Amino acid sequence: MSQQWNYRLLEGQDGYVSIREVFYDSNDNIESVGAEPVMVIANDEEELLTNLALMMDSMKEPAIKEGDFTSDSEDLDFIFIPDENESQKYH
Repeated sequence: MSQQWNYRLLEGQDGYVSIREVFYDSNDNIESVGAEPVMVIANDEEELLTNLALMMDSMKEPAIKEGDFTSDSEDLDFIFIPDENESQKYH
């Protein structure tokens, strides 16, 4: 079974809003969030339009807040989300 993901709006502590990749566990709980905003890039125009449509869909969901996530390093590709049963979940 493949891991589920989508794009979500992230409200930064600096007041800016960005679109991030968000990954979910098998119970649809957020497991990890992209540490950097997504880039609008694709192999062709059709893929670009698909990606943009998915990004637009992200605005239908409530924004997640940057302060809800933790990271031990600034060199990470993903931000780790604390879980009450584990110290950290990693993607």
